[in-house]
Amino acid sequence: MNIEELCQRSHKTALEKGWYEEDRSLGEVLALMHSEISEALECYRDSARQPDEVWQGEGGKPEGMVIELADLLIRIGDTCEHLKIPVATKLCNTQIGTLGYGMEEKEVPIIVQLTRIHVELSKCFMDFDPDVTEFLAMAMSRTGALCRQQGWDLEKAVLRKMAYNETRPHRHGGKRI
Repeated sequence: MNIEELCQRSHKTALEKGWYEEDRSLGEVLALMHSEISEALECYRDSARQPDEVWQGEGGKPEGMVIELADLLIRIGDTCEHLKIPVATKLCNTQIGTLGYGMEEKEVPIIVQLTRIHVELSKCFMDFDPDVTEFLAMAMSRTGALCRQQGWDLEKAVLRKMAYNETRPHRHGGKRI
């Protein structure tokens, strides 16, 4: 799957599931992107699980660190499609499996890599340039590099989570907004 397909499919599902029945600011969506990284961190810190472990949660929901990172890409893709942010163009419409190719660093702790992804998302607020394309593209690339360094199949995780999301009910999750 390439980045354009990720953006289109994730946005289509979000529309079908009622995500845009209420207006959402870029700030709200960026905060939710941060929460996906925080959920990945919680999976990493779970002493009962291995960082590379993927399991089925309640209702067959895929869980695990790579799944949370897949959620991040899905949320970025949806947001970019909705707001017409040209992240696919910025990333040369690369395949998910090649995101961040060449960015892998040896012996960089997972915590540091997650922090770097947080930083890229935070730059969307810190920079006075309203074009957030660069920062979202870098967050996606860093996510790909982290997964590749760990030997995790990010594309497989994205496809698995997208398939699950497509089965979820309208306005699932009990969201207030």
